[in-house]
Amino acid sequence: MRKGNCAKLNNRIEWIDALKGFAILTVVIGHCADGILSAGMYSQYKFELQALYDAIYSFHMPLFFIVSGFVFWLSKSYNKYKSKVLDFVIVYLIWDFLTWLVKFLLGAKVNKQVGFEELLGIFYHPIAPMWYLYVLIIFYLIFSVLNIKKVTFPVVALCGVVAITSKIMNLNIGVINQLLYHAYFFIMGGYIVQTKLYTKLKTPHVCMSCMVLAFNIYLYFNHVMIGVYVNAFEIFVVANIASLICFYTIAKMKVYEVLKVIGENTLQIYVIHCFVTAGLRLVFKVAGINSLLLYMVVGTILGVLIPVFIAKFCTRIYCLNFVFQPTKTIQYIKR
Repeated sequence: MRKGNCAKLNNRIEWIDALKGFAILTVVIGHCADGILSAGMYSQYKFELQALYDAIYSFHMPLFFIVSGFVFWLSKSYNKYKSKVLDFVIVYLIWDFLTWLVKFLLGAKVNKQVGFEELLGIFYHPIAPMWYLYVLIIFYLIFSVLNIKKVTFPVVALCGVVAITSKIMNLNIGVINQLLYHAYFFIMGGYIVQTKLYTKLKTPHVCMSCMVLAFNIYLYFNHVMIGVYVNAFEIFVVANIASLICFYTIAKMKVYEVLKVIGENTLQIYVIHCFVTAGLRLVFKVAGINSLLLYMVVGTILGVLIPVFIAKFCTRIYCLNFVFQPTKTIQYIKR
């Protein structure tokens, strides 16, 4: 019986890794599109790029936070949050600083230039794309210190109202808007764990959800919305449905090894991929390569493969792994 439980647990971890792999893949693709739009390259494809950007950005970070919340409550991280938070804080500071340093040294060659003001602001205003780690740290602290071990539906509903309200108000106060909006999705991950919703979904529900999703995306891209209130609600609905479809579909499907390997290196890909895609963008610009498709394909592949290679290399020279797993590396060195 114990052996069966272990197999079940391993299977569960595998599909979570596959889901994380899919989520980080959409992040890399989204940042490829975002970088091109910000740089003003391939302007003849601006509409297509914007459509791709809007589609991915409507759900990929909500999906990430649902997975993060799922793992948080599944592994009962609130009981061991101090080491987790310490890890996240060190990783955030290292990679936020490196991001600032590269942007500062490259100056006008990057899309968004930075100065010493941005360096001093990393404690309250993360440099893109490190805001995810910053928000995750705060969520781990809040839900662990408050000792919220059980997520009830009223709490989920309240956070949903807060999320929609934050979209309507569009608060421009550092990372506050991201906190208010994504808290709902983080808590939703915990609610899925405790209600075991991921084990109850049947195929007809998936089909129905896909139809609703298609309708919402149609409304979203054709701008059939009246005012900012409906717009905010539409974005929220799309984020919910698309994220949950991805979550449940991968939970039910056969795990693909490629997605699983990518998912095992999610953190490494997240903190490194922008260096790769931005560097490739500069190469394409200088070389005068005018193929958007080539950039998107090569940028996505290298944006995943290079971080995975670096991650594997760091595990061989273990002290280098400090930039990804600080506390684990220190414990290993002390042995």
